[in-house]
Amino acid sequence: MAARSSLDERIPDGYLAVVEGAIPTADGGMACAIGGRPFKDVVREVCDGAIATIAVGSCAFDGGAPGANGGRTDAVGVAEAAPNAHLISLSGCPMNVENLTATIVHYLTFKELPATDGRHRPLFAYGGLIHNECERRAHFEFGEFVLAWGDEGAQKGWCLYKMGCKGPEVFANCASVQYASATSWNIKAGHGCIGCTMPDFWDSMGPAHARLPATLPFAPTVTADQIGLGLVGGVAAVTAAHGAATYARELRNRVVGRRRAATAAIAAVAPAPVEGRVATLEPPEVVSPEPVEPPPAPASMEAEPVPAPGPAATPEPMTTPEAEPGLEAAPAALEEPGPSRPGADAPEQPESSR
Repeated sequence: MAARSSLDERIPDGYLAVVEGAIPTADGGMACAIGGRPFKDVVREVCDGAIATIAVGSCAFDGGAPGANGGRTDAVGVAEAAPNAHLISLSGCPMNVENLTATIVHYLTFKELPATDGRHRPLFAYGGLIHNECERRAHFEFGEFVLAWGDEGAQKGWCLYKMGCKGPEVFANCASVQYASATSWNIKAGHGCIGCTMPDFWDSMGPAHARLPATLPFAPTVTADQIGLGLVGGVAAVTAAHGAATYARELRNRVVGRRRAATAAIAAVAPAPVEGRVATLEPPEVVSPEPVEPPPAPASMEAEPVPAPGPAATPEPMTTPEAEPGLEAAPAALEEPGPSRPGADAPEQPESSR
């Protein structure tokens, strides 16, 4: 209590706070008290004055086992008890001390905390799936699973997925860092992952020895990796469709633009419309001409009444004007040659008329 009360005097440049354990909030938080004060008040006081706060273990992360369903203390993690704290969480039951050391060294080296995910967990420790680094991953791919404790598969180190291992859905670096100075970890020792680094793992990841419900209830053999590949394929298909639609839209816009330009060019050379009227491009109306009556013929040109047919009239001999001086007189009448009449000889024409 004396050390905590003198923090500002002893460390004027600031300090890092490390919180371990769940924080009860029921009954005013008196389920855990320090010096007669509720632990939740002490945590808020210390963390609000710290440069950064490191919550170690699943209990400090989100309440852990005391915060699971059925608990009576309404235990929570540091994120809820001290919402104003500059927080980084190292979940796990237990937390891996290698991750705590790496976090402190990162801060001392770069004067800042490492990058974290949405739950304040550092990405260097919680950014990858345990399943991807597990030494039994090959057996998972080949469908070689332990079906009972101590069976042939267990003796050969086959995959523990069907025995309740949560590795395909848990983010942590347990497989690469391991525990006890990288001596071993639970899957290497023959026990499946219980998902202790995940939020509310006592409720969401249990029972420890039961396989999690299938991601797709109607397809229990489909794995999370297969679903991920399907989603990637779906995104690729949607992206391709979007690209095709964009290209079609651009092509349509070009065609419309060309049509508008052509229409504008035609309008520029067309005669201006009469003011107050709307110019149209409709063809002119075709008017049928009215019938015109022919003018009346002059009196002199009126047709003579045709006489009734009768005996043929003998044509009168044609008269010719008097010949000019110096010219021989022409015969009085000229008859066109025609067929000779029986009993009559054709008159002999003078030499001058030939």
